[in-house]
Amino acid sequence: MREYPYIIREHLVNGLAPDNHGTKNSKHLETLKNLRCVPQGATALETVTQVPWTTGLTPAWPFPQLCSEEDVNIVLGGSAASWAILGTWSGDATPAVTTGIYQPATPVNQFVPGFVTGVPYQFAAMRDLWIATNGTYLLWKFPFGDGKVVGAALPCLSVAQHSHRLLLGGLSGSWFTESTNARWKAIMDAWRRTQPKELLIHEDTAFTNNWVVWSERGGGAKDVPYHLVMVMLGAYGTAAFDTAAEEIVARIESGEIGMVNPRGAGRVKAMVPMGDTVIVYGHHGVCALTPDQGGARYLERMVHHEGLSVGSAVAAGRDAHVAILDTGDLAVVDGQGVKVVGFGHLFTGRNMSVNYDPNRTEWWIADADGGYVWNGSALSGPHDVRPSGLVRRGGKLWGTSTTIPSVLSVEVKTVPFDLGERGSKHVTEVYSESEGISAMSARVDWRTSSEALFQSGPSAPMNPQGVAFPRTSFVDGKVVVTGSATGTVPSITAIGVRFHDEDKRFRRGPKGSVASSDEPGDA
Repeated sequence: MREYPYIIREHLVNGLAPDNHGTKNSKHLETLKNLRCVPQGATALETVTQVPWTTGLTPAWPFPQLCSEEDVNIVLGGSAASWAILGTWSGDATPAVTTGIYQPATPVNQFVPGFVTGVPYQFAAMRDLWIATNGTYLLWKFPFGDGKVVGAALPCLSVAQHSHRLLLGGLSGSWFTESTNARWKAIMDAWRRTQPKELLIHEDTAFTNNWVVWSERGGGAKDVPYHLVMVMLGAYGTAAFDTAAEEIVARIESGEIGMVNPRGAGRVKAMVPMGDTVIVYGHHGVCALTPDQGGARYLERMVHHEGLSVGSAVAAGRDAHVAILDTGDLAVVDGQGVKVVGFGHLFTGRNMSVNYDPNRTEWWIADADGGYVWNGSALSGPHDVRPSGLVRRGGKLWGTSTTIPSVLSVEVKTVPFDLGERGSKHVTEVYSESEGISAMSARVDWRTSSEALFQSGPSAPMNPQGVAFPRTSFVDGKVVVTGSATGTVPSITAIGVRFHDEDKRFRRGPKGSVASSDEPGDA
């Protein structure tokens, strides 16, 4: 009986299907586990070297969390009042670790730091200064206060730095209620009377967690940078505010310190710079903040009417951001707007963390249940390596992950296909063009109608030539190839299927050979 070939090649380049409906016979995959998409097929994930941390930072996704920006590299814990500062990286050598605890310093309000389990920090650094927030507490290390890591019980959902300014978004708490805090009312009154006339400002305009506050450019002072804006937000208490109130009002009136309500975005979840613009990702939508012509204030512009899933679900690349929207869809945000790619069936309801590898132009998307890699055009996964932070140092990609297995299992599963025939087919052979993958096997999951559930076919080991004989009949099938990535550069460039027809009811005339190496065809 004549056999026909079906070659799975472009599927490995295209990666996972962006939707789980209407994908039959498309050149995509359902699973590409622990391999990433490249133009030649699928190859090994970049090795992630675990960043060292102290015993006080108990692994529990997404902690310990690596935060790295400008000249600052720190590891933060999620359930203990401890932290680690990573020393200078020399090439790709393991950095030294200095440990400590949060040390509230006078006149900072005394408090015991609190942590929200499972909520990653958002982080911003300005050279060797840094600030972090977990939505409940702010932590910062500025040059005053004896160089200690200090903090305040100040709910803040997002921090960022842009154009030498510190931005804080999603602020809330009793300090920002004008009816009970005359100090904040004075700030809002100064803001209302000095805003550009083209903005809609009225006497009842209220401050909410939809707003973004910005500091003076360059921190405002060499001895205590960013001090005034922190005092304005109540981080140092009422006495400190009263001492600086007149100066704060003057800076607001000049636009050096200010605030803006990104209309349509809703509660601020994340702020990520993009050139001259700051993209604000909110609960309801995405908004762009751009400095006005004089550079003193930010003006807002609506970009997209779907919000961000969680604050950690966005990361900047060279020319674009990758974000997971509240619909679960992956979106690419660039100077042209927002392009929704898909994958909502994978990410809906999950608290994903997105990190960027600039060397390979890849975004790692992960939560406690699995990781994925987006290369700008294709998604691979799920992966066993689930980093909650990434940084390039020397020749290595460093990260923090609860586990980094020494041996990664590999699985490739296609979307359903029928080989261009609605009758029953019989697969006689599955072969793999691969390197560095051992203990390989193949099977064909099958069903006999479009309404039936898929059943797992028998698994057959591949011989040393990379050929298996699963011998399975199906109407719709999925090819599944598995193995262990034990070689130096594991890769799969193609998977081939050989089959013959069992059902002649739906054909008139002879069946021709496959016209293309990638598609079955009829003559």
